[in-house]
Amino acid sequence: METGLIILAVLFAGFAVSYGWGIRGFVIGGEKGALLPGALMGLSVALFAAGDAGKELYLFFAAAGALSMFYGGTETYAQTMSYLLSRDVEGPYFGQLKKGVIGIFLKGGLWFSIPGFIIAMLPGALSGVYTMWDIIVLFASFPVVSVIGTKIFNSPYNKEQKKFPKLYFSLDRREEWGSNVLIIAVLLVFTCIRLDFFALGAGIFGFITGGMGFLLGLIFYDIERRRYGKKQKRVFGKLSEKGLIDGWKIMEHTFGAFSGGALMLYFALFSEKLTALCDEIDLSKLPLGNDNAVFAVIPLILLILTAIQYPICSHIEKKTGKSPDLHIFEILERPCWSAVPLIFVFLGAPTAAAFGAFMTTGYALCEKCALEWYEKSSYKKYIRGIFWVIWLVITVWFYFNYEIISILDLMLLYTVGYTGACIIYTLLPDRIKAYRSEEKTFRQAFGSGFTVTGHLTIQSIVLIIIAVIIS
Repeated sequence: METGLIILAVLFAGFAVSYGWGIRGFVIGGEKGALLPGALMGLSVALFAAGDAGKELYLFFAAAGALSMFYGGTETYAQTMSYLLSRDVEGPYFGQLKKGVIGIFLKGGLWFSIPGFIIAMLPGALSGVYTMWDIIVLFASFPVVSVIGTKIFNSPYNKEQKKFPKLYFSLDRREEWGSNVLIIAVLLVFTCIRLDFFALGAGIFGFITGGMGFLLGLIFYDIERRRYGKKQKRVFGKLSEKGLIDGWKIMEHTFGAFSGGALMLYFALFSEKLTALCDEIDLSKLPLGNDNAVFAVIPLILLILTAIQYPICSHIEKKTGKSPDLHIFEILERPCWSAVPLIFVFLGAPTAAAFGAFMTTGYALCEKCALEWYEKSSYKKYIRGIFWVIWLVITVWFYFNYEIISILDLMLLYTVGYTGACIIYTLLPDRIKAYRSEEKTFRQAFGSGFTVTGHLTIQSIVLIIIAVIIS
């Protein structure tokens, strides 16, 4: 790639993943929230570094990015961040900067290493570097090694008895980064066995830049919240004082921008290798390369089955009066959301790729909005009803149009869909009513959500314009 195109690719990926990460911290969070920045990462690679043949495979790349970034969402990091942010404040986090730095670097590295591996392995899998059984064994092992990794690195854990692992980067929260350590170990083994040094390099590069990006984002967060000068003013002045600047969002946007852009740099620098692999791909020769809708129906069924946790939890809470531990449900739903669909994608199923790139991210948004978000709003029944209707509409639309989903279709879901949910949340009728009746000030009613949503809206418009140009 020419230098100018490399710079453009890095800037686009950094901008897109920054947006995705900002959305993740606003709308969903967890593993499901990580789907969006992952999809944008994979899409960026397809559009700028994979050549003409790779560009035609944008659904596969977007799906691989989404379903692999998913795993980093298992990592808790709020308390780990506090070891840095509260390093000089008397309290439980005081004087433990080293623990915070190591923990944040480790978690950021693990998060971006997995998509680095998997996005880079995708063209190899579709071009014959990996066999069908390689792919099945690889992804079938993820749920197993995840449990083992957590057991090895993140046990014992008993909050009530104050029993925590020896290598522990939180105060009292459950940690599961050990699951990602073993997932990466498995990816290392497979790439080394198949001599896939391109994917091996992407995984290692993703680890280094992911850790650096998370730390850099936290540094900017720390700068935003501190006071400087004789008059002890904050960096953003009155905007910060009035609560209209969100340091946490600055951290997320920086993390996404640096790590997404840096990982894109690797793919751009080795675009000749990536392009050569994509040029060898012939989906018709792959085990699942025919356009069979069953490879999209199966992931849909799996996603819907995971939603059974909501009525079960509701029933348990009514019977016992206590909220059940959701951890077991999270463990059970991870193979359904990621590992199993990745098998279909890597075996060349176009409908599974379309589902992973479009429907999985759409379902994650609608599930959150219809079942969890807006809980405190007096209009929650109406808002949730709207999102159930949206879910049904996009599901029906998908099964009539999965063969012709365009880059613009993806970008509209990723921007209008996700940012639209943020706008609804920020401008809830409850907030407007409270502000107009002078029960609350503008800051109390809307806070930094207003400026954050405005920023996300601007990013959405830019991404849509770029998608139109590329399409």
